Order: sequence, then C-alpha cells, then structure tokens
Amino acid sequence: MGEVIGASVSYDGRALIIDGQRKLLFSGSIHYPRSTPEMWPSLIGKAKEGGIDVIQTYVFWNQHEPQQGQYNFEGKNDLVRFIKEIKAQGLYATLRIGPFVEAEWTYGGLPFWLHDVPGIVYRSDNEPFKVNIGLPFWLHDVPGIVYRSDNEPFKLHMQNFTTKIVNMMKSEGLYASQGGGGPIILSQIENEYSNVEAAFHEKGPPYVTWAAQMAVNQQTGVPWVMCKQNDAPDPVINACNGRKCGETFPGPNSPNKPAIWTENWTSFFQVFGEEPSNRQIRSAEDIAYHVALFIAKKNGSYINYYMYHGGTNFGRTGASYVITSYYDQAPLDEYGLIRQPKYGHLKELHDAVKLVSETLLQGTLTNINLGQQQEAYVFTRNSGECAAFLINSDGGHDATVNFRGTSYQLPRGSISILQNCKDVIFNTAKVSTQFNTRSVVSGEKFDGASRWQTYKEDTPNFADTPSISPTLPEHMATTKDASDYLWYTFSLKHRPTNAQTVIDVFTLGHVVHAFINDVYVGNAHGSPNSKNFTLQQNIPLNNGMNNITLLSAMVGLPDSGAFLESRVTGVRAVTITGSGPGPRNLSKYPWGYQVGLLGERLQIYTNEGLSKVQWSNSLSSAPLTWYKTIFDAPQGDEPVVLNLSSMGKGEAWVNGQSIGRYWSSFYTPKGTPSQSSYHVPRSFLKPSGNLLVLMEELSGNPLNISLDTISTNKADVYTDSSGGCAAFISNMDEENEKTVYFQNVSYHLPPWSVSILPDCKNVAFNTAKVGHQTSIMEMVPEYLQASMTSPDKESKAPEWGVYVEKAGIWGEADFVKNGFVDHINTTKDTTDYLWYTTSLYVNENEEILSNINQATLVISSKGHALHAFVNQKLQGSASGNGLNSTYDFEGPILLKAGKNEIALLSMTVGLQNAGPFYEWVGAGLTSVKVKGLKNGTVDLSSNAWTYKIGLEGEHLKLYQANGLNSVKWQSTSEPPKNQPLTWYKAVVDPPSGDEPVGLDMIDMGKGLAWLNGEEIGRYWPRRSSLHEECPSECNYRGKFMPNKCSTGCGEPTQRWYHVPRSWFKPSGNILVIFEEKGGDPTKIKFSRRRTASICAHISEDYPSFDLESWNEYTDSIKKNKATLHLKCPDGTLISTIKFASFGTPTGKCGSYSKGNCHDPKSIAMVEKVCLNKKGCDIVLSKDNFNMNLCPGLMKKLDVEAAIMDDDFKSVMIDWLEDEDEVRKHIVTQEEAYINLKLRKEETDILEVLKDKPLTLICSTASFRSMKEYTVGVREILDSFYQNTYVQAAGFSKPYLPRKFRFREGNHCCRELYYFFYLHNKLNYSYRVYKEPSYFAISEGDTGYTARE
Repeated sequence: MGEVIGASVSYDGRALIIDGQRKLLFSGSIHYPRSTPEMWPSLIGKAKEGGIDVIQTYVFWNQHEPQQGQYNFEGKNDLVRFIKEIKAQGLYATLRIGPFVEAEWTYGGLPFWLHDVPGIVYRSDNEPFKVNIGLPFWLHDVPGIVYRSDNEPFKLHMQNFTTKIVNMMKSEGLYASQGGGGPIILSQIENEYSNVEAAFHEKGPPYVTWAAQMAVNQQTGVPWVMCKQNDAPDPVINACNGRKCGETFPGPNSPNKPAIWTENWTSFFQVFGEEPSNRQIRSAEDIAYHVALFIAKKNGSYINYYMYHGGTNFGRTGASYVITSYYDQAPLDEYGLIRQPKYGHLKELHDAVKLVSETLLQGTLTNINLGQQQEAYVFTRNSGECAAFLINSDGGHDATVNFRGTSYQLPRGSISILQNCKDVIFNTAKVSTQFNTRSVVSGEKFDGASRWQTYKEDTPNFADTPSISPTLPEHMATTKDASDYLWYTFSLKHRPTNAQTVIDVFTLGHVVHAFINDVYVGNAHGSPNSKNFTLQQNIPLNNGMNNITLLSAMVGLPDSGAFLESRVTGVRAVTITGSGPGPRNLSKYPWGYQVGLLGERLQIYTNEGLSKVQWSNSLSSAPLTWYKTIFDAPQGDEPVVLNLSSMGKGEAWVNGQSIGRYWSSFYTPKGTPSQSSYHVPRSFLKPSGNLLVLMEELSGNPLNISLDTISTNKADVYTDSSGGCAAFISNMDEENEKTVYFQNVSYHLPPWSVSILPDCKNVAFNTAKVGHQTSIMEMVPEYLQASMTSPDKESKAPEWGVYVEKAGIWGEADFVKNGFVDHINTTKDTTDYLWYTTSLYVNENEEILSNINQATLVISSKGHALHAFVNQKLQGSASGNGLNSTYDFEGPILLKAGKNEIALLSMTVGLQNAGPFYEWVGAGLTSVKVKGLKNGTVDLSSNAWTYKIGLEGEHLKLYQANGLNSVKWQSTSEPPKNQPLTWYKAVVDPPSGDEPVGLDMIDMGKGLAWLNGEEIGRYWPRRSSLHEECPSECNYRGKFMPNKCSTGCGEPTQRWYHVPRSWFKPSGNILVIFEEKGGDPTKIKFSRRRTASICAHISEDYPSFDLESWNEYTDSIKKNKATLHLKCPDGTLISTIKFASFGTPTGKCGSYSKGNCHDPKSIAMVEKVCLNKKGCDIVLSKDNFNMNLCPGLMKKLDVEAAIMDDDFKSVMIDWLEDEDEVRKHIVTQEEAYINLKLRKEETDILEVLKDKPLTLICSTASFRSMKEYTVGVREILDSFYQNTYVQAAGFSKPYLPRKFRFREGNHCCRELYYFFYLHNKLNYSYRVYKEPSYFAISEGDTGYTARE
C-alpha cells in the first residue's frame, strides 16, 4: 500500500482537482471513536478493497475537550493516528470538523460546559460559541451562550476549537497541500445548518457567513464544504445529504463548484424500542441506483457513503434513545465484517464508473429521452470516447429501450452503464456478487450463580443528599453530562385519608424510578416519539415523615434542533394525592439532589475501584444492582459480543472500558429487544481473567448472559429480471445453532441446517426444523390363539404340529465331490441351504474319548452362516455380518469311537446386490479341520464331501396347504423347545383390530416363517454387539459415514416381522415356522403396531406456511405464525395431554421435561384446544401463551398427547346424555374412566363393548384428589369377593392378577351401576357389581389398579 503523495487541491465546476487532475471520488464514513485503533487498519483496508478513495470522519468536540481547556486525544480519540493510518493505506481523507456534528452523538458533539458560557446561543452569530465545537457538554455552562447562531460567545469557542484541530493537522503535515503528502483533501465546517437556520431568524445568515469565512481563514490549502447549506458562501462548496441526491439536490450554487454528496445514507440509525424498518434497511440495488443517477444527472464527482462502517456507541456517547450499535447495515457492519451483497455490489459499481471516469470528467453531457420513464445521459469527449447511463425510473415495470440502434433490457428502477456507449458494464439492479449471512455463535454461558457477585446501590434520602434546590433541578444543567443519573429526594409528612395514596411524577427525561422509604415502588419511561411522560403509582406511606426518592435517567442527550442550550429535561412536577385534603404539589418545595450513582463515582467497574465497596455472593435481581464476574476470552479472532437479552437496562464494562448502554427490556412492537448483542472489541480483552461489570437499573437475569462470537457465511441467492428472489441460507456448524442476518433480517438456524426463503424474506422450510408431529409407537402383543375352526377351539393356546428334519443328507445325495464347491453356484439361489457332509473315523484309544480333552472343529467360510452337526447333534453355529460375510468357526465337538458323521449346514442370508464384479462373490466352506487328535490336526478339506441342496421340508413344501400332509406331524400342546432343524405349524385366528401386525420372534433362533403359504421371510433376532458405540440420540450432522449412528446395541437387529393383514383369513390361518437353531415357539406372538402417543415441537421461528398456497400470499399477510399441529391416526382421538410446556422444554417425544422457563398455563391451553379432538392446531400467540415470558430467549412449545380409539368414545356417548361427561373423564385408552348409568335390568352391553380396552368407574369420583398406595393381593381379593360378584366371560374361574394398586376416593356411587373391564391383551372380560360403592380394574404400569 503506497502512501498518498502531497498535492495541491482545488476544484472547478466538474470535480475536485488534485495535483492538476480532476478526480471522481468514492468516499466512506468511518468514525474513529466508534471503533478502536486496533480495528482501524482493517476497516480502512477493506474500504480500499471495496473501491473507496476517501475516508470521511467527523471530529467530536466533546470527546476531545470534555472540560474546558482539558483535551483528550488518546486511544479511540487519537485523531492524528487515524488520519495517518488513512495516509499509510494510500487513501485520501475528508475532515468534517463541524464542530457541531449531530451524528446521533450525545449533545451533537458539543461539550456541555458551553451551556454555562454567559449569553451563549449555540450555532448562531454568537461569539462565545463561535470561538470554541461534536459539542462538549461544558459549552452548556458558558453564560449567555446560544449554540450555532450569530452569538458572540458561541462563535468564540467554536473558532478556538476549529483552529486547534486545524493546527494539529498542520503540525503533523496531514493536509494534502502540505509538502509531506498529507491525505486531507477536503474539510467541512458546520453541519446541516439549514435545518435550524430559520429558527434563529436574522441571526442565522450572518452566522453562516461568519463560519465560512472563519474556516477559509484557517489557510488549510484544501477546499471547505457546508453540507445541506444551499447558500454556502464562496468559496465554500455546498453539498448534499440524503438518500436520493440525484433527485433532490438542486445542484452547486455556483457554476464553478462541483456536485458533492457528503452523506449517502447506506442505512439509518436505530433507537431503543424501534424495529428495523425501511429507513434502517437499504438495499444494495437502491444505493447503486441513486449513486449512478447522481453521477449522470447531477454531474456528481464525489459521493460519500454515510456510513461505510458505523461501529459502536461506546460508553454514553449515543444520543437520545440511540442504540449502542450504529449503522450496522453499512457495507462494513458494526464489527467490521463485510456485508454482502452491499459491499460487493458497490465495489462493482465503483469499478464500472472508474472505467469511464475520464469520459465522465472530461466529456460533454447530453440528455436523450428513450421513453415515458426512460432516458439516457450521454458523456462524449472530442476524441470520440463515449459513456452512457441508460435509466429506467419506472419502479414497477421492466423496459426495453433502443439506444443508438441497439436494444437494451432495463429492469425496473435501474440504470445501466455503457462503456463506449455500447457495452453494458454494470446494471444497478443486477446483483452478481455473493450474498452472505451473519451468524451469532453461542459461546460461554454465565449460568453459574456462584461465579457472580453483586453490590446493591444505596438509595439516598433527603437528609443524606449533599445539595438542596429550592425547586426541582433541571437534569442536564445539574449533571453536566457527568452521569446519566440524577437523584431527587424529598421528605414528606403524611396525613392519612381514606383514599389510596398515589404519586404522579411528570418528567421530560427518559426514565424515572420511584422509591418510598427506600423501597422500590415502580418506574416508567418515555420513547423517542414522546417529549414527556408521567409515572403514576400507588404508594404506601407511613404515618408521619416519609422519604420520597426519585431517580431520573437520560439515555443520551439530544443531538439536534435549535436552541439546544435551552433544552429542559428531568423531573418537572411531583404530585401526591391521598395524603391530606386534595392533591399536594411538591414541585414548589425544596428538593435534595445528587448527581450519579455511588458505583460510578467510585468506578467500581475497574479493577482499581472493585475493592471500594463490599460485594455479596448472594445473587439478587433487585433494581440498581451491580454485577461482576470473571471470564476468559473466546478462542479465535471472530468478533465478540455479549448477549444481554435477559437483562433489563443499564451499562456494561469489560476490563474497565464501557461497551455502552443496554436496554433489553424496551421491546419493539414485535416483542423483542431492539438490540441483544453488544460488541466487545478484541482489544478490550485479555486471554484470561477479564472483568465484566454490569450496572442493572431495572431487574435482569445474569444467568442467561452469554459471551458469543460473530461469523459470516455465504448464502445462495437466485434472482430474475422480474424481481423474483429465492435464497438458501445455511449453518454448516455441526454443534452450535446460529442466529444469522440476511438482507438485514435475523434468522435462527439450528446446527447443520439450511433454510429456504422463496421470496428472500420468509422462511418456508428449514431442514432441521421438523414441524410435523412424531409418534411413539408400541407393539401390543397377543399370544397366538387357537382358531375357532381348530379341534382345540375350547383351548386358548393353539395345538402345535412338529416335524424334525434329519441333519445331513435327506433322500438321495445330489452329488459327491472331493473338496468344496461354491455355495451360490451350487444352489443357484433356489434355496438358502446347502448341506456339506463327510465322515471322520476315530480310534478307540483316542484321548478325546475319555472326556479329558475334547476335539476341536475349525471351519473357515466365505459366508454367510453355518450350523455344525456331529452325529446328528448341533455342536455350534457361526456367521459373518453385513460388513464382512466371511467367518471362522472354532469349537469343541463330541466324537465317538469309529465313524463320525459331520454334517455342516451352510446358509446364505440373501445375495450381494451391488459392487464391482459381484457375480464373482461366492459363499460356502473353504476349510474344515479337526484338532486335538493323537496324530495332530486332521484336514478334512480335500475329503470326499457329499452334497444336498436345500431342506426336506422346503422340497415337500410343508408351508403350503397341499404340502402339509407330506409328512407326519407330531401334535402337541407343549412343542419341544430349543430343538434345531424343527418345523412347527399351528392353526390360529388373526389378532384383533385392524392395525398392522408383526410376528414377534424374539424367543426363536433363526429360520423361515410362512402364513397361509405366504413367506413372511427370514427371521434372525440376532443381538448386536454390546461393544459398539450406541448414542442415546442419533446425530447425523456433518460428514456422512455409514456407521455414524448405531442404535439398539445389545438388542436384536429385528424382532418383529411384518405379516400383511391381507394374508389373514377370518379363521383357520396356518402358521408354519422352520427353526434352524432352536427356540421356544410357545412364546411366539402376534403384535399389533399402534400409536400410543403423538408429539409435536414448534418454536417461535418455525416456518408455518401452507407451501401449496405460497404464491397466494401477499407481503401484507405473509407473516409467519408458528403453529403446532397434532393429527391423530384414523379412528382415534386425543384422550389426554401427557405433557405440554411453552418456554424452554427439553428432551424428546416420550421424555420431555420442563425447562427453567415455563408458562404454567401450557397444559390447560393445549387441553382446551385439543382434548377429545381428532386433531388440533395451536398458534404460538399472545392469545394462547405468555409471549413475554423469558425475554431474549427463543421459546418453543413441546406437546405429547395420548390417543384412544374413536369408537370407544362413540360407545360411551351412546350411554350418556351429555358428551361433556365423556370429555371430563376419558384419560387414556388403557385407563379410561366413565360412569355408565345403566340399571341392573337394562340390556347387557358386553357384546357392544367387546374388544374395547376399557375401564368403567363412577364419574362422580374426584380422581385428581385420590391418594394412591399399594396393598397386598389377599386384602384386595378378600374385599373383592365379599362384596362383589365377578363373572369371567367364557371362563369358569376369574383371572387372578398378581398385584393390585388400590386407590381410595372421596366420593362413591349412590346408585347401582354396572362396571366393565375388558383386558384387550388377554381377552378377559369382567362384569363387576357392587353397592353402594364400587370396584373397577384397569391396566397399570406395574399390575392392575383398583379404585374404590
């Protein structure tokens, strides 16, 4: 980077002339005290890279001369260092001395001591002001001063300060006119004076003339400008400020002056309580359009972006209500990060303009009409070079124009720049640069109460205050900008009446707090749009004397307007009613006052001041509490922010340096803080041991404060010529959620997720936000039941048929071969099974026969599984796995003397379906050896092996109706268990209901299953390894790996095997099982898959649009209202709400739990909307929930609902007059309570209720007040049998459960009722009679529940 070379600077009617050459310059405002010296090189470097030629800054008087004659040019105030950094990077500088700057800076930059200068009037033809101006507050104290008018006191001080700054720049050789190559090419005096000039009447114009002459007399050698001052006297240049100077600027007031734009607002400042709006947010396209228009239409040659980097209002520097973040939407954001596409699009504009700049600066301008709202501005040089700006000012329609015989497409509201009047090198509406998003990465949480210490600010009373005023003192004149705070104290003798005592405090300040006898009673605050407000509060007073203490607070001083020195703020009137007859006006009596807080005066936010007060380890949320803690700096170099959304209002310091005021409790109309994240510059931090101090004025929760970092990510944006736009914004962080900012709007992105914005505004979908409900499914088991067509129909359990296969060769051998054949090539996929058999002769004298040692069978195979039999007995099994089908088997075997038959059943478990050359992938045995014999290891691999393909039962088709009688089945009610190579058959009825059915094979080994001849498939409830990594919850974020999320460690890979309902007949279903290894067929069950609970989760920022109707939405109604949807499966309804929490619940479906933030009316709200419905929609709105709960936190709603059969409810309604009775008492399908008011003589409804899992009890019982305890089985049964007649339908004796839980209610039935319990799993039905009270039985978690 080369330094600027010194040159003369002048101007003509076209441009600034530097070293004899006209310059077309792009400038960017960067205010040195709104960043840090450590940030300056990066900010200036990025500006240069973005095509900026000039850095423009105000000079802030009250920063440099806070007390008259006491100057500060250190740290952030080191103006010389800042200008030298501009020079070092080869850029020019514009110095806007003012010294009134406005700039949303407290008191417009004026020092408050000016206020006390006798006779002063700010910014008028007023000598005190003119001699000394950002304005330090001491100006307020200059007697007679009138700011910015023809007022001698003001002019005196204004001139003094201007001269000091100019001389400082000269002494360092920083003006371009000096020989040292200074960068300053332009200076500004005053600022937007025309806004107030009329208020000063005849004193205004002389002040303008004086200010201009005073500036020119400084002999800087560079031009001076006055912005927004169309009557700027020669030779001062009048400049434009605003968004649309190409339309609004009347032009230079002399043909010899260039058109200069000193403030092209890239966004706008924001105030507390205000949402970012169109005035804060400005698109790259709009900025580029008006820059191009200013150049083309106004011959503009100097354009400054205000701001190019806004920065931070550290400390108390912000003006009234202005938030701490300043112009964050600028091309460089608050933290100095590049904001795309604004930065990149303007860079492309600068590059395009500079390509044709010589033609623009030297050529002749002509204007050509191209249509009703289309025109061309053409610049032509004598040499024939030409450049053109084609303008379509129609903001609603694209246009096609013909220019010099060529057709050009102009998007709506756009300008195309043509090099050589032919080639389009830039269009303001066509953004080709990469978009980006900004995200907040959650960091350290300050959530440990033990890490905080507190100090409670004392409340002064009238007797303690050091100063007394005969009436209420004016706030600003009293504090002199030394503090935001002013205490007012009063001593009141109370005379009780029957009326409520009320205090009314009328104030022109920003915030007021009230204390009565040191007790906090309330507060109130104003807003940027109100000049005053009143605190009206009921107060408790003691008989006799009472202390009334008021704390007035300002959130910055006013920064603009005429007669700033005469502004009045603070408490102006105090009235008490209910203390004596009539209202008592306390304003006219003496008041004590005290400036500032004790903690401020002692500077307890610094390491040196910490020990001056006694800190407590007790965490308090009381108003006026100081908090302190220690933290380490985050790793990396990303910008650091403090998330203070959980706090109220106050100021924060890091290592003694103020990061600014915060006011999180002043919500915008949308119910969120205007600012949550507060910049902590890296230069403020040490690697560890950083001191954080907060002065909390209201009440906050420091445990929710976090230290976060800021990062940027690219966004994929798609646009078309019609203005359509779609965007994909992503968070590639696998662990941390982020809040990202895209197109000036914040979006919440979970880890590893993408949000889709069809209109570049509204999120229609996020990949990680599952808005659809989830379900808890359960498999409801039913033991196999004998078919009603079976001979054993009187028995509950089915009769089994059993047939055992022979191990080895059945029938004739298929072939004999020395050595092994490939399994797959041999079976040709006609079966899974291939028998390999051979024999081994063992001598009688082998030691293994004595059972001292055993022989060992060693087998190697290409896959997939094997059962080894010796002499018809299973010796062991082995298998490969899904990743590697090969395996080795080694196990002891029992041999006998003589010939031993070795039969090895090789199995494939499906064939390979992909991969290179998989036609060559084989299976089957590769080696068989026997170890442990006297002669050593015997290798049987090359023996003669006899082969048989498949099983006998397969060959005979025992699983089909026409093959069942091919063998003699052994009939038994107690089938053999753990027996290999066994076929089982049973005739069964289908399970009840219509839910999907699975065959539960958990107690079987491995084999095949059929129903009515249809093959259910292979079963193999093989348990997975306990040593695999099985997380409690799967995390699929990040790079894909096949084994990234293993589940079910130690559990069967598959337990239930689907049996389609269509395969069942009403009765007489033939179930056939072939078991290879051995299992227990009596434990085989049909299980019905049903939904037990449904869950849904939604947070405030979840997209809830109907995507099918997206294009029907208009911008005015396309407002996301996060909505939770629940929908029951067909034939069911919501019976109870098992969990509901709006706030910060945690967990997942089935294991939700409440967080620290919880709306207590959550369950009642959800029950009201959803109970006994087939589905429901719950909007996250203030009508349904407390949306102000836990400010600053993203709140969500988690719901789990149990469901029950809809026809169960229908049966109940048939027997009740009022459906509300049903709603009142239905709990869950398994435990549903209702009173059927049936007389004993009425129709038996057992058949009506058949197969409905149900418990019926007295509806008058108050179940919520019941006490529960466990008693012995005998006690219950004794009572049960003595007072109750029990009939088990279809059985001769009642079913006796092992355990009851007994509940005693405080109500009983006064009539005779029938109560029914139908146990759906075991098909037992009970009819229970009892008078005068009752029993009823229902399924419980640990047995059965009896209620009385």
